Amino acid sequence: DVERVADVVSRLQENGTRVSLFIDPDPEQVEAADESGADEVELHTGPYAEADGREERERCLRTLGRAAGKARKVDLVVNAGHGLTYRNVQPVASRLLPLELHIGHSIVSRSIFSGMQQAVRRMKDLIDRAEARAN
Repeated sequence: DVERVADVVSRLQENGTRVSLFIDPDPEQVEAADESGADEVELHTGPYAEADGREERERCLRTLGRAAGKARKVDLVVNAGHGLTYRNVQPVASRLLPLELHIGHSIVSRSIFSGMQQAVRRMKDLIDRAEARAN
């Protein structure tokens, strides 16, 4: 219910908290996030991460891209995450150009073998290269 979410968003913002809503990349959810007064959205990338085959991944990326575009049109900050890894992060980074990507599990898992600093550095390099290709 958008009214209930809007009430919570408003109360959080009164305390100076920026509010981000984790949503599916669905136009109706983007509209609801905008109506709620949220500052940001985190687009759920799980279906993309779990997609089988190039065609399904591409379809998911198009859906994510449309949601990101719609969110930006209503001045919502775009973030993305869930299921992102070293192998699948670049298309999301280059297509969505999100402010933030939420990738904790993959980085922490890799850090067991390479150390946290190296794991973060490698992910950041992948994202930076993807964003550079997009611009």
